[in-house]
Amino acid sequence: MSGDAEVKARVAASFKAFDSGDKGWLNKHDLKCAFISLVGRKPTPAELARMRDACPRGEVELRHFRAFLEPGLVADARDLGPAAARDRARAAFDAFDRNKRGYVTLRDVVHGFARVAPGVPEGVVADVFREADADGDGRVSFGDYASVAGLGSTMDERASHHHAAASA
Repeated sequence: MSGDAEVKARVAASFKAFDSGDKGWLNKHDLKCAFISLVGRKPTPAELARMRDACPRGEVELRHFRAFLEPGLVADARDLGPAAARDRARAAFDAFDRNKRGYVTLRDVVHGFARVAPGVPEGVVADVFREADADGDGRVSFGDYASVAGLGSTMDERASHHHAAASA
């Protein structure tokens, strides 16, 4: 998959993950969470206003979300390249892996979201965690996270996940 296609897939996946109630649009809260998941920081008030002002009733549909985020993310991906994008993703993952175990639990993710996005309901965090926890073992490795984020997974990461699971 090309860098552009990967970015488009990540944007669509983030939109879907944070569209609480599967209503087809993001409210202000959903929008903040989806933005954080893609960019790694909260949107500024100006960014939030631009995204919401472009939409009828302030309900941000996927096409508007894509129009706002994809150009910058594609440019970043081209500037950074795949290795740098994975490094950024690794840094974000490591921020949640406070105990440096090589995986995160739902408790880790809930705690992390409480720090960076305190308004995210625990149920939404749990839904996103379950989506990333493909094998249902209650642990999300960096490889699991990278797959959900559209970054792929490496054999080394899968092996380290299994090693961490076996030694726990």
